[in-house]
Amino acid sequence: MATNEAEPKHTSSLVLAKRDKAKRTIAAEVIPIFLEKGYDNTTIKDIENATGMKVGSIYNLFEDKYDILRECFVVIYGSAFDLFREQFDSNADVVSALAFPLALELLAVSSNKKIAQIIDEGHRSRNIMLEIHRMKCEWIMSFSDFASIPIKKDDVRRNMLAVVGELGSFASDYRYNPHKGYSKELKVLLKTFCALFDLPMENIDAVVEATVNKLTLEYIPMIINRFLVSTENIKDE
Repeated sequence: MATNEAEPKHTSSLVLAKRDKAKRTIAAEVIPIFLEKGYDNTTIKDIENATGMKVGSIYNLFEDKYDILRECFVVIYGSAFDLFREQFDSNADVVSALAFPLALELLAVSSNKKIAQIIDEGHRSRNIMLEIHRMKCEWIMSFSDFASIPIKKDDVRRNMLAVVGELGSFASDYRYNPHKGYSKELKVLLKTFCALFDLPMENIDAVVEATVNKLTLEYIPMIINRFLVSTENIKDE
């Protein structure tokens, strides 16, 4: 039987766990560099300085800079979704629940050109985009009202690709044509989601307004604090 040469042979679960922790630790240390310098301007030397590791050790864990960026997305999105899970119960309206992660990403790309560049680069990478897509699918499928929609999981994944792809287009637009505000884009994404899953659209305006207000006034401080705490916890594990 053929083996995949890219996969470690006879690797124990303990070794894999240590590798995963090392990757998350590096990501937590590199995220501030990406945010400060932007993805394009961050060099491997910057990553060496931030992590205290030599390039050989870094590339023993990651394939390339995109792979490091992918792990950064996992850390950032994981922290945000953990917070969202604490704020919503499974009986919450799925359209309102989906609005928060979409709004957070739109707020990020509209607030800072370097963040827009990073998120746009993420959406341009198939591996990163699929990771974002997986996390969003798991999020929406965790709500009980979504379970009542007569649609197969494979159809959910296919439909959500359209939403994530549209979000990537918005990220690219913010990167090359910076502008403030994201309510219009959020409304478009929610309309796409509702159309794909045959959900009512009557309350979309109210959902957008409530989401923007709540995200600005309440969630941003919580997300920043949670992100800082979670990255410190990764380093201390």
